Amino acid sequence: MWYFVQNSTQKGPVSLEEIRDLINRGDIHSATLVWTQGMDGWVAILETELKDLFPEDMPPPIPTDIPPPIPTRRSGSTATNQKLLEPGRLLRDSFSYVGTVYIPMLTFFVPSLFINILLGLALLENSPGVWVLLSVIYWVCVLPFVSGASIFYVQQNLTQQGVTIADSMQKAGEKFVQLVLAQFILLLILIAAFICLIIPGVYLSLRLSFVYYAVMIENRPATDAISRSWNLTKGFWWGIFWAFFILGLVVGLPAGILGAVFASTNPLISQLVGGIVGLFSGPIIATYAVFLFMSLVNLIGENRENRRYV
Repeated sequence: MWYFVQNSTQKGPVSLEEIRDLINRGDIHSATLVWTQGMDGWVAILETELKDLFPEDMPPPIPTDIPPPIPTRRSGSTATNQKLLEPGRLLRDSFSYVGTVYIPMLTFFVPSLFINILLGLALLENSPGVWVLLSVIYWVCVLPFVSGASIFYVQQNLTQQGVTIADSMQKAGEKFVQLVLAQFILLLILIAAFICLIIPGVYLSLRLSFVYYAVMIENRPATDAISRSWNLTKGFWWGIFWAFFILGLVVGLPAGILGAVFASTNPLISQLVGGIVGLFSGPIIATYAVFLFMSLVNLIGENRENRRYV
């Protein structure tokens, strides 16, 4: 029996005959990632014996620089959910893959740099009203759009769908209303939670970390995406916490040190440094988070499949 990846979601198990039908219907193509018992990880279908199921006029072979396999649980593992996420492996795979998309992805984070510069100018000119307006625009409009576009770009290229920066921005534009609505709901929930206490705020922040991903990758509306993130992270809270904690040590700590060094200087310089740090760390964070999301999707799928045989 075989498993395959479709729209970043694990499908299967299916038989060889079912795979033949999926190929004929166009649901499985030459770049689809597959896995079966005995394999170390996910590989392109053309690297397995299934390649013989394709007709002679199949598309040309995929490039040789296949991205790292989609994170998933190794067969027979008895580790707890937290360990199954393997933050170290996620980080290693993310750094290994991000080099192939890093330069183009910088485009997504340029708007955030400009917003930071404008915020610095507002502080320098002692214009609190302008600062508040720019902050609202960033949190409610710019951040959802930038996050959505970068998420879609990483996921589509990771699964060999081959989209461009323009394609990703167009997709984020199509989903803009749902992204903004999701962000608005999230801000209301998290602000209320943090006002109550820090711990509920942190807890909810992690449980609702993948709302954008459900909107962009799984084409869910905002309210459904919130439920999806909540259900996807159930039982994995500590694993997600440590995954983001490790990312924070590797990426966030240097950024925090730079921010602290320039915090007491000219506000424009401080905001500029913050924007530059965000620009260059953005692609790494986005790639890592997509790997984490896809890992959770695969783990949920495997756990459900395993429960069928208990």
